[in-house]
Amino acid sequence: MIALEDERSARLYFEGFRKELRARRKVVIPDWSGSDPKSVVQAAKKARQEEDSPPDEVWVVFDTEGEQNVPRQQAARSAIDQARSLGIQTAVSNPTFEYWLLLHFEWCVKTLADGAAVCHLLKKHIPGYDKGYDCYSITRPHVQTAIEHAKRVFTERHRYSSNHHCDCHPCTEVYRLVESLLSEA
Repeated sequence: MIALEDERSARLYFEGFRKELRARRKVVIPDWSGSDPKSVVQAAKKARQEEDSPPDEVWVVFDTEGEQNVPRQQAARSAIDQARSLGIQTAVSNPTFEYWLLLHFEWCVKTLADGAAVCHLLKKHIPGYDKGYDCYSITRPHVQTAIEHAKRVFTERHRYSSNHHCDCHPCTEVYRLVESLLSEA
């Protein structure tokens, strides 16, 4: 089960995996219930309770919106703590989900002010990219590259920050979720 903050880009990306893995694995994506990180955790909790049989894993995917957005950083930290207390796994991106998409094509550890900065870089690889662009078929062949880049970013960036996901900028944990999806396929 994957609860998402983003009702467009991330949803289209994970819908691609849901369709690809359909014959081998059940991937549930609950209805969008808001972009606040705590609402994503609550959506995951509610959807898990409504399932006939408990899912093997429950994930939440949300963004921190960058270092400059202190209220969002605080909300993300609180949601991460809440998710962990509920046994829900997190796939947090700092600053945005699009950073995960960018890692499919290039290694990037420079400071990215916000989602617009990430989208600007992403457009070099996916011309015309904007929120809501279904790029699953474009990114899928490069998913192993993205996983390797994300792991390396996480390792290198944590040398300069605490081990909290919100302090690692830029970085993304989405690789953990994607690895999990592919490991059971």
